Amino acid sequence: MDSAASGKLKLYVDEASQPSRAVLIFCELNGIEYEKVPVIIFKGQHLSEEFAKINLFKQVPAMQDGDLCLSQSHAILKYLHASRGCPDHWYPACPRKRAKVDVYLDWHHNFLRVGAGGFVFRTVFAPKIGMVFPEDEIKVVRKVLDRSITTIDTVFLQTNKYICGSEITIADLS
Repeated sequence: MDSAASGKLKLYVDEASQPSRAVLIFCELNGIEYEKVPVIIFKGQHLSEEFAKINLFKQVPAMQDGDLCLSQSHAILKYLHASRGCPDHWYPACPRKRAKVDVYLDWHHNFLRVGAGGFVFRTVFAPKIGMVFPEDEIKVVRKVLDRSITTIDTVFLQTNKYICGSEITIADLS
């Protein structure tokens, strides 16, 4: 473990959030001890001034490791991999393999998250809080989601067992 880290690792998460679940799963699979601090988005807990001290962006997941606070699931996953001595396959040291993981992680935020997050929010969560989106807008994010799923199948998984090759990486959790 990084000598700069002190105290218990705290993860601020909402299990309804896919990026939060990715961080939790990574910790569980790698035996990383942590304190789970629930931050319920639908109760507005992420908007509190107290939470803003942990994450200025007021989003989950967030992480506190001693005096270090991080946001963004991919940054958290990379940090945990490096600071906790996790197996190399999760985020390979080999520049070529790591580049493939980074390509997927960047693509993921611009396409799959936009499509999946946008579609699920507009069709599942928004109606529960009284929000209604135009059908045209729902069709747009559904199209992004469908294209993203096709890309995963035809590009990333076409010849691979996992997103970036023959071994699981943080890309598979995202």
